Order: sequence, then structure tokens, then C-alpha cells
Amino acid sequence: MVYVKKREINIVALVTVIFGFIGAIFIIGGICSIVYQKNFMEDAERVEALITDIQYRYDRDGHRSGDVYVSYEIDGEEYETKLGEYSSSMHKGQTIDLYYDPEDPYEVMTGDVAKTIGIIFIIVGGVLFAVSMIIVFLSGRKKRKAKNLIETGEELWAEVAEVCVNNMITYRVSTKAYRETGGHPFFLLCRYEDPATREVFTFKSGNYMRNLSELEGRQIRVYCDRNDRSKYYVDVESACSLM
Repeated sequence: MVYVKKREINIVALVTVIFGFIGAIFIIGGICSIVYQKNFMEDAERVEALITDIQYRYDRDGHRSGDVYVSYEIDGEEYETKLGEYSSSMHKGQTIDLYYDPEDPYEVMTGDVAKTIGIIFIIVGGVLFAVSMIIVFLSGRKKRKAKNLIETGEELWAEVAEVCVNNMITYRVSTKAYRETGGHPFFLLCRYEDPATREVFTFKSGNYMRNLSELEGRQIRVYCDRNDRSKYYVDVESACSLM
């Protein structure tokens, strides 16, 4: 089998983009919901409404939701409509306060529902966006450490003793790399024997979404901290580029 270098998918970058994008959408949606509620309430008028019916629905987990139907009277005219919200505290025959648009009496909502939804969206979006920023920070710090070791560390040549598959991680990415690896990343276990002390060191590489089998038994660069060999970087990229 001839090893051919393949374009590696940056899973960390992909996850970061997904989390950041979804988080931004939630934040924007939350802000829009709050702005809509604020604008609506500026001109809205209050009316007492009666819940005439609730048509319940259940999801696969048994959680209940429902379509709430209400009736109310404005200037002597009776209106009936479906409320765009549901609460477990609602029940048929209950009287609730609604706010309606004078220009469209069928446009109704309860007090702070849009604001509450907006706040929830902003919180969820903020958490997702914060997670993406943490991933960016940790990934950047890892790259800076590797760069510093390459520039200032001790260069060793170790033997690739074993090529391993990390079955604890599965990347669901539809690519040629996925078909070759089964979605599980590869990593290397490298052996180095200090010629002066005869002490044996084992270095473990990071995870790579490419088949590294052809590197087994070959020599590979490992950059170590000159004062602490437990801090190191296995240069898999350079080894692959020479194949």
C-alpha cells in the first residue's frame, strides 16, 4: 500500500464554526424577539380573555405541549383565535390577560412571553458562542505551544512503535477520510531511547483524521522541552509530508 497524503479536515475548526454560527443565530433571534415584544407592547391594549380549549400534544419523551384557543371581546365584538404560546399552568375555562394590536385584534400575546423567549435564546446563544471561543482559545494555545517547542525545544528522532486507532472518538463527517478511517482518528506511539542514559521515553501524538499506518517503524521528529521531556510535540505533519 502506498501512502498518499490527504487533505485533512480540521475538525476543531468545523466544530468551532458550527457552535459559533448557531450561537450567533440564537443571540440574534433573542434580540429580535425582545425588540418585537417591546415594539408590540408600546401600542398594545389589554383585554381579558377566556381559554376555550386546549388541544394537547405529546412528544416521544412524553413532554406535553398544546394549542391554546381563546376568546375575548373588544368594543362589543367577539374574537376567537389560537394563542401562539402554551404554559403548563393554562387550563380550559381559565381567564387570562392578553395584549392585542389595535390594528389587528387577532394579533395577541400574554405579557412577557416574547421577552422571556428572547432572554432564553440569548442565554443559550451566549453559552454556545462562549464554547466556540473557548475552543478557539484552547486550540490556539495548543498551536502556540507546538510552535514554541519546534523553535526552542530539543529535537529528537523517535521510532514509531505503534499506530493506534482512537475508538473513543468518532467524527461523523462524510468524506474520503471518513470512509478510510471509519470515522475514528489515528494517533502514534513513539519510542525513544536516550543514548547517554539508556532511558526509554514514549511519546504519544495527537489525533489525526488520516490513516497513519505507513509510518509504523519509521523515524519521526519529536520536539521536547529541554528541561522537561514530558512536554513535547510529535511532528506528524512533517513525517507525512515526506512520504
